[in-house]
This record gives sequence, C-alpha cells and structure tokens, in this order.
Amino acid sequence: MRKLLCLIILFMVTGCASTDLTGYVDPAYQHHNLGKTIICIKGADMGEVFEAEDKISLMLADYNIQSLKYSEIILPTRENRTTEGALLRSSGADSLLLVAVAKGSVEDYVPPTYTYGKYGTTVSGGYYTTDLIMATNVTVFDLHTGNQIYTADGKSDGGLSYISLLLNAAKTSLKDMEKKGLIHKLPVPRENSSDEIL
Repeated sequence: MRKLLCLIILFMVTGCASTDLTGYVDPAYQHHNLGKTIICIKGADMGEVFEAEDKISLMLADYNIQSLKYSEIILPTRENRTTEGALLRSSGADSLLLVAVAKGSVEDYVPPTYTYGKYGTTVSGGYYTTDLIMATNVTVFDLHTGNQIYTADGKSDGGLSYISLLLNAAKTSLKDMEKKGLIHKLPVPRENSSDEIL
C-alpha cells in the first residue's frame, strides 16, 4: 500500500515527464568510481536549485555516492569566480555534477469542433494549451584535473513543472551513467531511496 501511495505521489510530481538524452563517458574514466560529488544546478530559479540539490543528493545516495551542494560551498550571495575553483577542490569532493537547463514552453491551439444535435449545437475546443519543455546538459567534471568525465545533452517535456522536468533529466542521466558503467546502483535499495521520495 505504501509503495502504491509513493508511486501515485511520484506520478503527481513528475506528471508524464519524459527525457530524451544522449550521453558519453570519456574512455579514460570508463572504470572510474565517483566517491563524492558536488551537485551544481544552473539555469533554474533559486527554489528549484535548492529542491533539485536535495532530491539529486538522494538519487546519488542510491548509487552510494556522497554529495555536497554547490549552493552550500559557493553561497548564492558570495559568488566569486576567482576563488570558486579553490573552494570546490578544497571541499573533499572528487567530481562536480553540473546540470544546466534552459526553460521554454510550447503553445498549441485546440481548434473548436461543433456537434449539431437535436437540442442544439455543442462546441468543444477553441482554446490554447501550454506544454513545458526544458533543454538539458549534464556534465560530470573531475575536480582534480578539470577533465570532463561524462557529458549528455537532451530535452525534457510533458511535466507539470520545471522542477519535475529537471529531476527527470537528472534521473535519466544517472541511469545513462549506470548503463555506461560509470556508476553502479546499490544491490539492496536504501530505506528512503529516491524511487520512493520522488
């Protein structure tokens, strides 16, 4: 019963969000293990950044990857590009997971249809619908060398909110990294796994 409730909540949060993504792992990092990564979200509102950092942190925990939040290392009120690299490297993390997004929407017109019947005319349609879309780029950097470990481009659509699209893109990229052998899901799910929380 609890799992069913969690699945219903997941569907309500993500709607029918889907992500089409193509990713690549640098061959030099094919058997690299991510131990501790910093989660960095760019292109989202501050509230979405904080929520995404929390949720992606839970997703990474399912892969036994420790995480730090970029917004707690580089405070939003104190961004300083000259010291950013040193602060990130001194955090103890070995990588940076950068999720960069660009928001958009598509508006469609549903033309009216007229049905003529015995009791008059019924009209349906004649309105606009708006669908949210999001272009996504996910990159994992080696903090020690600055090299890209993984990169992926894609788009998400069909969600009820931009945060649902962002989280769906993050989850899809993690599954792609797993498929490519860069990360490995824990064999036994954790008690509060991201599958139940999202």
